[in-house]
Amino acid sequence: MRIHADIPFGTRDVRLDLFRGLANWAIFLDHIPHEVLNWTTSRNYGFSDAADLFVFISGYTAALAFGRIMVKRGYLAAASRLSKRAFELYAAHIMVVAIYIAVIACASREFLDPDDLNQFNVAIFLNMPFRESIQALALRYRPVNLDVLPLYILLLGAFAPALWLMVRKPNWILAGSIIEYLAGRHFGWNLASSPSGSWRRPRPAADPRNEGGIPVRDRLPFIRFRRDDGHSVFGSRRPYSALDPATIRSQR
Repeated sequence: MRIHADIPFGTRDVRLDLFRGLANWAIFLDHIPHEVLNWTTSRNYGFSDAADLFVFISGYTAALAFGRIMVKRGYLAAASRLSKRAFELYAAHIMVVAIYIAVIACASREFLDPDDLNQFNVAIFLNMPFRESIQALALRYRPVNLDVLPLYILLLGAFAPALWLMVRKPNWILAGSIIEYLAGRHFGWNLASSPSGSWRRPRPAADPRNEGGIPVRDRLPFIRFRRDDGHSVFGSRRPYSALDPATIRSQR
Protein backbone atom coordinates (compact mmCIF):
# COMPACT_ATOMS: atom_id res chain seq x y z
CA MET A 1 0.00 0.00 0.00
CA ARG A 2 1.08 3.56 -0.72
CA ILE A 3 2.26 5.73 2.16
CA HIS A 4 -0.21 8.46 3.16
CA ALA A 5 1.72 10.16 5.97
CA ASP A 6 2.90 13.75 6.29
CA ILE A 7 5.55 13.37 8.99
CA PRO A 8 7.84 16.35 9.65
CA PHE A 9 11.50 15.34 9.30
CA GLY A 10 12.88 18.22 11.30
CA THR A 11 14.27 18.63 14.78
CA ARG A 12 12.63 17.54 18.02
CA ASP A 13 9.46 19.47 18.86
CA VAL A 14 10.07 20.86 22.34
CA ARG A 15 6.38 21.72 22.73
CA LEU A 16 5.66 18.03 23.22
CA ASP A 17 8.30 17.88 25.97
CA LEU A 18 6.76 20.95 27.59
CA PHE A 19 3.24 19.54 27.77
CA ARG A 20 4.47 16.10 28.78
CA GLY A 21 6.36 17.75 31.65
CA LEU A 22 3.22 19.65 32.64
CA ALA A 23 1.30 16.36 32.60
CA ASN A 24 3.91 14.81 34.91
CA TRP A 25 3.62 17.77 37.25
CA ALA A 26 -0.19 17.48 37.24
CA ILE A 27 0.07 13.75 38.05
CA PHE A 28 2.27 14.67 41.03
CA LEU A 29 -0.26 17.26 42.24
CA ASP A 30 -3.18 14.88 41.83
CA HIS A 31 -1.53 12.42 44.23
CA ILE A 32 -1.10 14.97 47.02
CA PRO A 33 -4.16 14.76 49.32
CA HIS A 34 -5.88 17.98 50.42
CA GLU A 35 -3.80 20.10 48.06
CA VAL A 36 -5.34 23.34 46.76
CA LEU A 37 -3.38 23.13 43.51
CA ASN A 38 -5.29 19.92 42.66
CA TRP A 39 -8.07 22.12 41.34
CA THR A 40 -5.82 23.42 38.56
CA THR A 41 -5.36 20.01 36.89
CA SER A 42 -7.39 18.72 33.97
CA ARG A 43 -9.17 15.94 35.88
CA ASN A 44 -11.52 18.52 37.41
CA TYR A 45 -12.57 20.04 34.08
CA GLY A 46 -12.45 17.32 31.43
CA PHE A 47 -13.22 13.66 30.80
CA SER A 48 -9.61 12.57 31.32
CA ASP A 49 -6.82 13.27 33.77
CA ALA A 50 -3.11 14.05 33.47
CA ALA A 51 -2.16 10.37 33.15
CA ASP A 52 -4.27 10.10 29.97
CA LEU A 53 -2.64 13.27 28.66
CA PHE A 54 0.82 11.84 29.36
CA VAL A 55 0.04 8.60 27.51
CA PHE A 56 -1.48 10.51 24.58
CA ILE A 57 1.53 12.83 24.18
CA SER A 58 3.93 9.91 24.57
CA GLY A 59 2.07 8.00 21.85
CA TYR A 60 2.04 11.05 19.57
CA THR A 61 5.79 11.49 20.11
CA ALA A 62 6.41 7.80 19.41
CA ALA A 63 4.42 8.07 16.17
CA LEU A 64 6.55 11.00 15.04
CA ALA A 65 9.89 9.46 16.00
CA PHE A 66 9.32 5.90 14.83
CA GLY A 67 7.09 6.89 11.92
CA ARG A 68 10.08 8.58 10.30
CA ILE A 69 12.05 5.34 10.65
CA MET A 70 9.22 3.30 9.17
CA VAL A 71 8.89 5.63 6.17
CA LYS A 72 12.64 5.74 5.51
CA ARG A 73 13.82 2.24 6.44
CA GLY A 74 10.72 0.05 6.51
CA TYR A 75 8.65 -1.94 8.98
CA LEU A 76 11.36 -4.21 10.42
CA ALA A 77 13.66 -1.32 11.32
CA ALA A 78 10.87 0.56 13.08
CA ALA A 79 9.61 -2.57 14.87
CA SER A 80 13.11 -3.38 16.14
CA ARG A 81 13.59 0.16 17.44
CA LEU A 82 10.19 0.06 19.14
CA SER A 83 11.03 -3.28 20.76
CA LYS A 84 14.38 -1.94 21.96
CA ARG A 85 12.76 1.14 23.47
CA ALA A 86 10.05 -0.93 25.16
CA PHE A 87 12.69 -3.23 26.65
CA GLU A 88 14.65 -0.24 27.99
CA LEU A 89 11.53 1.09 29.70
CA TYR A 90 10.74 -2.41 30.99
CA ALA A 91 14.18 -2.72 32.60
CA ALA A 92 13.83 0.75 34.14
CA HIS A 93 10.39 -0.14 35.52
CA ILE A 94 11.67 -3.33 37.18
CA MET A 95 14.48 -1.35 38.81
CA VAL A 96 12.01 1.27 40.04
CA VAL A 97 9.75 -1.43 41.52
CA ALA A 98 12.71 -3.00 43.36
CA ILE A 99 13.84 0.37 44.76
CA TYR A 100 10.24 1.26 45.66
CA ILE A 101 9.76 -1.94 47.68
CA ALA A 102 13.12 -1.53 49.44
CA VAL A 103 12.44 2.10 50.38
CA ILE A 104 8.93 1.43 51.71
CA ALA A 105 10.09 -1.64 53.66
CA CYS A 106 13.02 0.23 55.24
CA ALA A 107 10.89 3.28 56.06
CA SER A 108 8.15 1.13 57.58
CA ARG A 109 10.69 -0.63 59.77
CA GLU A 110 12.47 2.60 60.70
CA PHE A 111 9.29 4.38 61.77
CA LEU A 112 7.61 1.28 63.28
CA ASP A 113 4.57 1.55 61.02
CA PRO A 114 3.82 -1.83 59.35
CA ASP A 115 0.51 -0.51 58.05
CA ASP A 116 2.39 1.45 55.39
CA LEU A 117 3.42 -1.88 53.83
CA ASN A 118 -0.27 -2.53 53.28
CA GLN A 119 -1.12 0.98 52.17
CA PHE A 120 1.55 0.95 49.46
CA ASN A 121 0.73 -2.63 48.39
CA VAL A 122 4.17 -3.88 49.45
CA ALA A 123 3.08 -6.27 52.22
CA ILE A 124 1.82 -8.88 49.76
CA PHE A 125 5.21 -8.85 48.01
CA LEU A 126 7.07 -9.41 51.29
CA ASN A 127 4.68 -12.23 52.24
CA MET A 128 5.03 -14.05 48.91
CA PRO A 129 8.19 -12.72 47.23
CA PHE A 130 8.61 -15.49 44.65
CA ARG A 131 5.04 -15.34 43.35
CA GLU A 132 4.93 -11.56 43.28
CA SER A 133 8.36 -11.36 41.64
CA ILE A 134 6.95 -13.39 38.75
CA GLN A 135 3.91 -11.10 38.68
CA ALA A 136 6.18 -8.04 38.66
CA LEU A 137 8.21 -9.40 35.75
CA ALA A 138 4.92 -9.97 33.91
CA LEU A 139 3.89 -6.35 34.69
CA ARG A 140 0.94 -7.62 36.71
CA TYR A 141 2.09 -6.66 40.19
CA ARG A 142 1.92 -2.91 40.71
CA PRO A 143 2.71 -1.00 43.88
CA VAL A 144 0.66 2.11 44.50
CA ASN A 145 1.04 4.83 41.82
CA LEU A 146 3.26 2.72 39.53
CA ASP A 147 0.65 1.82 36.94
CA VAL A 148 1.23 4.36 34.13
CA LEU A 149 4.61 3.09 32.92
CA PRO A 150 3.56 -0.60 32.57
CA LEU A 151 0.63 0.52 30.42
CA TYR A 152 2.92 2.61 28.22
CA ILE A 153 5.38 -0.30 27.89
CA LEU A 154 2.64 -2.63 26.66
CA LEU A 155 1.28 -0.04 24.24
CA LEU A 156 4.75 0.72 22.88
CA GLY A 157 5.59 -2.95 22.47
CA ALA A 158 2.43 -3.54 20.42
CA PHE A 159 2.66 -0.28 18.47
CA ALA A 160 4.47 -1.48 15.33
CA PRO A 161 1.46 -2.99 13.48
CA ALA A 162 -0.69 0.04 14.32
CA LEU A 163 2.05 2.41 13.14
CA TRP A 164 2.41 0.48 9.87
CA LEU A 165 -1.31 0.97 9.26
CA MET A 166 -1.20 4.63 10.35
CA VAL A 167 1.26 5.63 7.64
CA ARG A 168 -0.74 3.82 4.96
CA LYS A 169 -4.41 3.87 5.98
CA PRO A 170 -4.77 6.54 8.70
CA ASN A 171 -8.55 6.62 8.40
CA TRP A 172 -8.73 2.89 9.13
CA ILE A 173 -6.67 3.14 12.28
CA LEU A 174 -8.69 6.16 13.44
CA ALA A 175 -11.99 4.32 12.94
CA GLY A 176 -10.61 1.23 14.66
CA SER A 177 -9.45 3.29 17.63
CA ILE A 178 -12.89 4.86 18.04
CA ILE A 179 -14.60 1.47 17.82
CA GLU A 180 -12.18 -0.05 20.32
CA TYR A 181 -12.67 2.86 22.71
CA LEU A 182 -16.46 2.62 22.62
CA ALA A 183 -16.40 -1.18 22.94
CA GLY A 184 -13.99 -0.97 25.86
CA ARG A 185 -16.23 1.49 27.67
CA HIS A 186 -19.34 -0.59 26.96
CA PHE A 187 -17.96 -4.03 27.86
CA GLY A 188 -15.57 -2.88 30.58
CA TRP A 189 -12.44 -4.20 28.89
CA ASN A 190 -9.25 -3.78 30.86
CA LEU A 191 -5.79 -5.30 31.16
CA ALA A 192 -5.68 -8.20 33.61
CA SER A 193 -3.58 -7.78 36.74
CA SER A 194 -2.44 -9.94 39.60
CA PRO A 195 -4.95 -10.49 42.44
CA SER A 196 -2.55 -8.32 44.40
CA GLY A 197 -2.42 -5.69 41.68
CA SER A 198 -4.43 -3.28 43.75
CA TRP A 199 -4.79 -2.92 47.48
CA ARG A 200 -7.80 -4.56 49.10
CA ARG A 201 -9.06 -3.97 52.60
CA PRO A 202 -8.68 -7.22 54.60
CA ARG A 203 -11.85 -8.91 55.75
CA PRO A 204 -12.45 -10.11 59.30
CA ALA A 205 -11.58 -13.73 60.00
CA ALA A 206 -15.23 -14.55 60.65
CA ASP A 207 -16.35 -13.25 57.28
CA PRO A 208 -18.05 -16.16 55.44
CA ARG A 209 -16.41 -15.07 52.16
CA ASN A 210 -13.03 -16.12 53.54
CA GLU A 211 -11.86 -19.68 53.04
CA GLY A 212 -12.79 -21.75 56.07
CA GLY A 213 -13.14 -18.66 58.21
CA ILE A 214 -9.46 -17.77 57.62
CA PRO A 215 -8.56 -14.84 55.38
CA VAL A 216 -6.78 -15.80 52.18
CA ARG A 217 -3.10 -14.88 52.03
CA ASP A 218 -3.52 -11.72 49.99
CA ARG A 219 -5.92 -10.34 52.60
CA LEU A 220 -3.82 -10.95 55.71
CA PRO A 221 -4.83 -8.64 58.57
CA PHE A 222 -2.02 -6.25 59.43
CA ILE A 223 -1.65 -4.30 62.62
CA ARG A 224 -2.23 -0.61 62.05
CA PHE A 225 -0.14 1.76 64.12
CA ARG A 226 -1.57 5.23 64.52
CA ARG A 227 -0.68 8.30 66.49
CA ASP A 228 -3.13 9.83 68.91
CA ASP A 229 -4.23 12.32 66.23
CA GLY A 230 -5.19 9.48 63.87
CA HIS A 231 -2.41 10.03 61.33
CA SER A 232 0.09 7.46 60.15
CA VAL A 233 3.46 7.28 61.84
CA PHE A 234 5.08 7.16 58.37
CA GLY A 235 7.45 10.10 58.18
CA SER A 236 7.07 10.86 61.89
CA ARG A 237 9.85 11.06 64.46
CA ARG A 238 7.54 9.90 67.24
CA PRO A 239 7.83 6.09 67.27
CA TYR A 240 6.94 5.94 70.95
CA SER A 241 3.46 7.16 70.12
CA ALA A 242 2.91 4.18 67.83
CA LEU A 243 3.78 1.75 70.58
CA ASP A 244 1.17 3.11 72.95
CA PRO A 245 -1.35 0.25 73.43
CA ALA A 246 -4.19 2.73 73.26
CA THR A 247 -3.21 3.68 69.68
CA ILE A 248 -2.72 0.16 68.31
CA ARG A 249 -5.76 -0.91 66.33
CA SER A 250 -6.27 -4.18 64.56
CA GLN A 251 -7.15 -3.56 60.92
CA ARG A 252 -10.52 -4.94 60.04
